[in-house]
Amino acid sequence: MKVNILTENNYNHSINNLTRSIAYYQMFESINADVNVYVEGEKNCSEILEVNNVNFEYKNWHSKYSSVKESDIIVIDSNKASIDLYNKFRKKAKTPIFIDDALRLKYPKGIVINGMIDIDKFSINQKSKSKYLLGIEYHLLQKPFWEREQKILKIEIENILVSLCTNNNKLTYNIIKELAEVFPYINIHVILPYFCNDNNQHENYQFKNIRYYKIINAKQYKNLINKCDIAISGGGETLYELTSSYIPIIAILETEEQYVNINGFSKRVMIDYVKKTDNQLITNIILSVKKFDNIIERIQLIENQKKFHQLTCSKEKILEEILQYNN
Repeated sequence: MKVNILTENNYNHSINNLTRSIAYYQMFESINADVNVYVEGEKNCSEILEVNNVNFEYKNWHSKYSSVKESDIIVIDSNKASIDLYNKFRKKAKTPIFIDDALRLKYPKGIVINGMIDIDKFSINQKSKSKYLLGIEYHLLQKPFWEREQKILKIEIENILVSLCTNNNKLTYNIIKELAEVFPYINIHVILPYFCNDNNQHENYQFKNIRYYKIINAKQYKNLINKCDIAISGGGETLYELTSSYIPIIAILETEEQYVNINGFSKRVMIDYVKKTDNQLITNIILSVKKFDNIIERIQLIENQKKFHQLTCSKEKILEEILQYNN
């Protein structure tokens, strides 16, 4: 079986496209499909794809669609592609799949997948010829997150994970600086985005209790989550991975596009969240960390995460829907 995955690398918008593409690559690889990923955009994501063992190629598939060969399945995860382009690509595969975290277009006939929390409650065009797979039941995580593991809770917080998908290095620095000074006895593990060009800026600010990471694969990321007691994150794809790992989370609403995600998790009491635009942002983060110092608060969030992720499906269900599709 031949599978082509078309994705984009545009860190000024989001890295969710790449993360999802890695997950779909791993799912199809698990059934021994011949999978290729084509990346449109900035050519600075090689390392993050390579450490996840993804077979990829930079290709301007928006303008050179004829260079993409026919396949059994084509997966398109795009924030920019026009409906015209989707119509052209759907003719290149028996099964076209359109990944969309915003339901931004009326797609041509194919499978539309949106695994965002609560997205199934949004209205869709009921007359559409497409098959819609909507909601958390169809949110595919990267391979290390397919299996749920019991987390060992410690009485006291010893390790904090900071994982912000932002090119605002000043924000990240201000947060970790305050954490290091207020909690000198807690180890702080900071994941720098792969597109961060100012590593030296962070590393020049040395604190004994801060450790930096940049290019790590999904398995290393999962191990780091398991090591930490709470996490501070953005409001995108990483929230699904973190909540599935049963860890208390302080989420930062970085863009309005993340509101559906953060609101969905917050109203189910699975996260604490603060707004990036809040004048008291860092103060509120510190207050949330102090609140989580109470193990009862942490247990409540983790129990809610466990109940929620009982509803999520396995990759087998997603594969079944795809393989049974008759175009």
